[in-house]
Amino acid sequence: MKQATFTSYDEQFFRTHEDWKKQLDSTEVRLQWDPDHDPFGNKEVRKAIQIAIKGDVLKRFGTEWIKGIEDITNLVSSEYEKVLNNSVEELIVPYEVVLVLHDKEIEKRIGVQKEKIV
Repeated sequence: MKQATFTSYDEQFFRTHEDWKKQLDSTEVRLQWDPDHDPFGNKEVRKAIQIAIKGDVLKRFGTEWIKGIEDITNLVSSEYEKVLNNSVEELIVPYEVVLVLHDKEIEKRIGVQKEKIV
């Protein structure tokens, strides 16, 4: 995440639009924070991070970091039926925990800390 740059300019993190643009043009990792959504598609207060990768990072992701690919079409279909039947309490959802980074530079870079980084 030390390589990540926001997909849009934010004066809280960059002195100038040009500084942001230079970093965006030189990075292989881009990120943005978007609203998370509940099972019905309604926006939640919490945010979800979206990450885009390219270049060598993308190559490493596709050739080294992926450990397996699984077809979960049937699971998604059955879970969607629960949403349609308003049985969200029966949904199979991942267990989530807050990730503590222990790296102030990364926290600032991805917007966890609201401090200027440049």
